[in-house]
Amino acid sequence: MTTIIVDGNKIAGEIFEELRRQAAKLREKNILPLLKGILVGSHPASLSYIKTKRHTAESVGIIVEINEYPESIAEEDLRHEIEVFNQAATIDGILVQLPLPQSLDRSAVLDSVAPHLDVDCLTEANKQKLARGEEPAFYPPAPAAILHILDHHKVDLKSVNVLLVGS
Repeated sequence: MTTIIVDGNKIAGEIFEELRRQAAKLREKNILPLLKGILVGSHPASLSYIKTKRHTAESVGIIVEINEYPESIAEEDLRHEIEVFNQAATIDGILVQLPLPQSLDRSAVLDSVAPHLDVDCLTEANKQKLARGEEPAFYPPAPAAILHILDHHKVDLKSVNVLLVGS
């Protein structure tokens, strides 16, 4: 097999440029793409991840609103907040920043996000769609990035075995 050197920065730049064009087209139609982020507690990794996600999304023209909640929030209250976001016509995507505090049921919180707004593809409904070979509204980011890189380099997967390891 031929060795392929992947220039991730170049590919990312091309993706970001396309996203900028798409966001600009939406703005021309007075549609402002809005991503709602949910941050519970102050886990250092979560703070770092959400900051990076906000910066990246805003750099392509997506409005990002981060709602921060104390680590002590009751699961029922958090799920209610998410339900309110699910009903908001102005919200185009929701991400629940992980990790969540151990006092919260991760699956229950994630599954309270409407599948069509689940930008990380973490709801059980979206995972089941993937397992059945159906298209979710959004693909899981890491596998989607890998598939994009393979497509970019025109790698034919029909004749190779691939193993993706992760959680």
